[in-house]
Amino acid sequence: MLTISMLTNGQQRVSWSPYPAAEQFRILSAPNFSTPFTEDTLGIISGYEWTAPISGSLGFHRLQVIPLSSNALLSATVLNRLTYGPTPDDIERIGGIGPQAFIDEQLAWDGHSESLDTDPPITNAPPPPPPFTNWIRVSATGTATATNFGIYLSARGTVYIDDVRLVAGTNADIGDNLLLNGDFEDPILAPPWGIGSTVTGSSITSSPTVDGQAASGTNCLLLRATAGTTTLTAGLWQPFATNTPTASERFTLSFSYLPYPNPGTNVLTARLSGNATIRNITLPYNGPIPPTPPPAVSPLYGRLSESAAPADGLGLPSVTNSLSELRVYHMLRAVQSKRQLYEILVQFFENHFTTEYQKLDDWFDMNYSGIITNDNKRRNLAVDLEWREHQKFRQALLDPNCTFYDLLKISIESPAMIIYLDTVLSTRTAANENYARELLELHTMGADNGYVQQDIVELAKIWTGWRVDKKSPANANDPFAPRLVDRTNQVGVWVLHFNTSTNVHNYASTKRLFTNVVIDPRFGSQFGGGQPYGLTINANAYPGTNGITEGYLVINHLANLAYTAEFICVKLCRTFVHEDFEFGIYDYTSPTLSPEAQLIKDCMTAWKTPASGDGRTGNIRSILKVIFDSALFRGHAASQQKVKTPLEFAVSAVRALRAVNTDASSYVSTTADTDGYGLITPLSRMGGMNLFNRPEPDGFSEFGRIWLSTANLCERMRFVQHLMMPSNSSLKTVDGTVNNVSNPAGLIRSKLPQASWNDPAAIVDYLIRIIYPGEGKANLDLHRTAAINFLNTTDTGAPSAFNFASHDGRLRGAVALLMCFPRSQEQ
Repeated sequence: MLTISMLTNGQQRVSWSPYPAAEQFRILSAPNFSTPFTEDTLGIISGYEWTAPISGSLGFHRLQVIPLSSNALLSATVLNRLTYGPTPDDIERIGGIGPQAFIDEQLAWDGHSESLDTDPPITNAPPPPPPFTNWIRVSATGTATATNFGIYLSARGTVYIDDVRLVAGTNADIGDNLLLNGDFEDPILAPPWGIGSTVTGSSITSSPTVDGQAASGTNCLLLRATAGTTTLTAGLWQPFATNTPTASERFTLSFSYLPYPNPGTNVLTARLSGNATIRNITLPYNGPIPPTPPPAVSPLYGRLSESAAPADGLGLPSVTNSLSELRVYHMLRAVQSKRQLYEILVQFFENHFTTEYQKLDDWFDMNYSGIITNDNKRRNLAVDLEWREHQKFRQALLDPNCTFYDLLKISIESPAMIIYLDTVLSTRTAANENYARELLELHTMGADNGYVQQDIVELAKIWTGWRVDKKSPANANDPFAPRLVDRTNQVGVWVLHFNTSTNVHNYASTKRLFTNVVIDPRFGSQFGGGQPYGLTINANAYPGTNGITEGYLVINHLANLAYTAEFICVKLCRTFVHEDFEFGIYDYTSPTLSPEAQLIKDCMTAWKTPASGDGRTGNIRSILKVIFDSALFRGHAASQQKVKTPLEFAVSAVRALRAVNTDASSYVSTTADTDGYGLITPLSRMGGMNLFNRPEPDGFSEFGRIWLSTANLCERMRFVQHLMMPSNSSLKTVDGTVNNVSNPAGLIRSKLPQASWNDPAAIVDYLIRIIYPGEGKANLDLHRTAAINFLNTTDTGAPSAFNFASHDGRLRGAVALLMCFPRSQEQ
């Protein structure tokens, strides 16, 4: 829409609203409609306005929009939809291989060589020191103003110490040692030694010298600091007296150390309270301090997977897992995985078949005879059920032949689902309808899409007998194996159990689903329109353990219905194209289908077509390929048409700045990262996206309006500003975490030539390219100007030319500014 207005001083203005993916705006003018419109060069375009002097007689203006090229537009959409937001390297890669090759790579996600679950953590360990031969003995004499002795490092690093002695008087090593276990012969580092916050990794060990001899005895102290300090009790410390010494009392401190080389400058300090008796030793230099490596996925995978090998009588792993660890595992994979489309699909179906951790925890506390009263054990069991379900979804989706039926089967067999939707409470005489209702409404057919209440009543009877119980690990995959008699003390795993006892499974009644109805004629003959789709299971057709067959007959029937195909295809199109797809209304027999209806019809055709791999229908990748090949996906209909969920926003913000670098010392570092734990609270604040713990069974919404309240947007800005703070900022710790880190200067150094480092325009142009990969230059003109002005302005608002070497704060602020604009919420 164009708006024309007259300004003072003989000026005219034309303004307009944004146009998607606009690369350039031009104003064309003509005195009347009978003459051609030509570019009007008298005015200036700034953002969405053109101003120019009023000259001559009245005339007409036309706005010309030059959009992104079709290849650039598709590249941006691919990066925004098939990844959790592109990394700088993704942008470079798609520019080199083209969008179609990138799509093909992501669709063949099982072909990516990736071992995040098994790769050992990167340590960035400095090279080993030279062999040690001699301990060095040092001493210092002085006074004390309080009763504590301590020893610490000024920076992250390591040193070996032995034979620490503190004596009264001025003669070293003469007299009783006022410190206990100063020779570290007691192998346990325990009180009276206190282990401060910077040296929690310290331990007593054998000597690393060539001869293996400590300064005294056989043991010594390995003092390992994760950070520097000047606070005595933040290091290794102990009280040496019960009363404060007088000002005239003198003490002599002695100890031995090995000159262990440390990266960067590091000083070993040993002192008494008040700094009066002190010895500072500068340790040998061993090159620059290694960068912090990216967080590893494998330790989390190992901990969570230990549930498969229970180590105590309750079927618990040897370590206690938490819901946070499950969330972190999922989010770290979202940040780090090369299989980005795969991670998005895992989240899609995890969310589609959502279950709630808290409901599982409560069930172990209340709903069976062997109640577990230990909070940690209940939580661990609840996490274990969620984890095993999650891993089965992951494993199924790795298979190129994975169908919707495969995923539905995992869901119906999942102990987490059986507990969550109350199947575990259902009996022959009181069939619980919760799961039957959600199976039709949320998991397969969609609300009011081909079923009625009586179908829910009949369907509920089929799930009677589906239970969760504890079995021996050898019988974990046998739903008919007997449960353990002593569920409190016997080793076992909580799994699916089909209960055929009296008053549990209802095999003695006939179940009639979808009776006296036909598939809606709007589907057309291609999808069975006008054909009956009833399913009848006769009484006593599957007695005893065969009763479980009824459930599999039902899901096989549901997975092949046109209603289910339509509902799932609509949800996938809403995820990958835009929100405005509907189910239950399109008439697929119409010769003039809307583009949205046509795409759903094409997806349903792919659903119905036997896949080339194994000949089964409902192949997930076949449907995705249709979506990615469609004109809707490849044109403006998909570009910037979706709002990021909190998960997508947080992960994309980290990924936008995350380049992985390996330096000449083989140290691996990233220019932005998260340990995952730092994302949990922001996701909750940005709209309550508490992964694996949503009480409502409908999953987290794909609709942007759900996430765009004022409070949620403020929390998004808060997250970005916190991400962009330097790690040593005192403000960063106020928010309770320093686990989301960024180094935009490091990114600029690795991606731009040095000649551009002091050029604000070059820096902002690069930042815009990686933060807004779907917008053309014209729509970002005002953003660009604002960011450049920010770089050239002090905190007090005074003009000041940007200097890359000294203005790290300005650079961080400019990135935060760009990430907080409304368009950064879009994808």
